[in-house]
Amino acid sequence: MDKVRYNEPIRPWGRYGWQTINGFVEHEPDFGLTAAPQHGMYQTTHMLYGSFHAKKTNTYYAAIRHYNVSGALSLQLYKAEPGQDFRYQKQGAQAYRGGCYGGRQRNGRWGVWDLVSKPEHQRFTLNVADDGTTHWLERDLLEVEGHQIGDVMQSVVLDAVSPLGYTSRGIRVHGEVMGDEIEGFFFQDFFHLGQGQDWMVTDFFNGVQGIWIVSATEFEDGGWEITNFFGGEGGFWSAMVQNSEGERIAATEMDLDVKVDEHDYASYARFTLPDGQAWEWTTRFEDGTPRMPLMNVANSPKWNEGVLTKVGETRQWTLSEAWMETYPPTLAKIL
Repeated sequence: MDKVRYNEPIRPWGRYGWQTINGFVEHEPDFGLTAAPQHGMYQTTHMLYGSFHAKKTNTYYAAIRHYNVSGALSLQLYKAEPGQDFRYQKQGAQAYRGGCYGGRQRNGRWGVWDLVSKPEHQRFTLNVADDGTTHWLERDLLEVEGHQIGDVMQSVVLDAVSPLGYTSRGIRVHGEVMGDEIEGFFFQDFFHLGQGQDWMVTDFFNGVQGIWIVSATEFEDGGWEITNFFGGEGGFWSAMVQNSEGERIAATEMDLDVKVDEHDYASYARFTLPDGQAWEWTTRFEDGTPRMPLMNVANSPKWNEGVLTKVGETRQWTLSEAWMETYPPTLAKIL
């Protein structure tokens, strides 16, 4: 799938147009929990995010937690009734914020635990066993546990001004959210950035990234597929696909087709790789929902949930997490 590039531009020293290097790496339970640097970059943002389905009520929940090895930051918790958009759940404000004990083993597991609670009654923890089994707890709000699916996905941008190391792994879970029994997926992501940088001051947040989607799909026969697609200005393109049959695909070029609704949220997206294989993302409900409310920050991305499957897939999906993120001004430039 390699392509020859003709008449490459002459670039400033140490800058290569945000070209990505990507692929799959083996799971290590302590990865991301020791704050170790990577390619000279420093670990900053950690995120847990995913969606969960309560089958009894056909309700969907979504959550995103920001934390690091020394502290827990915000938890955003959303709920979508059938056919409706996600609504922010004010109970999420009760989640733990404060210091954490992290990067060491406790009871044979690597993880992060809040500093104020007794070990047997934590308010917040994310911990991982050697086999990838992962437990995420937000006391009285959310508790899910399950196993890692697939391999860890990693993309790196070696740039003198705005370097990036992005690592992601998927977990298939069961548990409870706000008292409802659920099944679903969540992802554990880590960002390595330049010294002193935060995600919101990078080039990627401010004009480079146009679209990003991570998905996990489970089918009626028990098979699964995970994808990680993003695209933006210059060479900031990446596509990684893996499935239960053992196939692994990594590409740094793709064609993109996106449709948006009247509020500039994505309503459809198609990602076509250089070999012609394509994947389509559609919203979870036919009317275009569920969308998530905007964050209270400048240049806020637009988030909504859906389903992503390979074009030509004949199996019925039974469980899906497909978190779509778009930055409308940049997306308009790259389409």
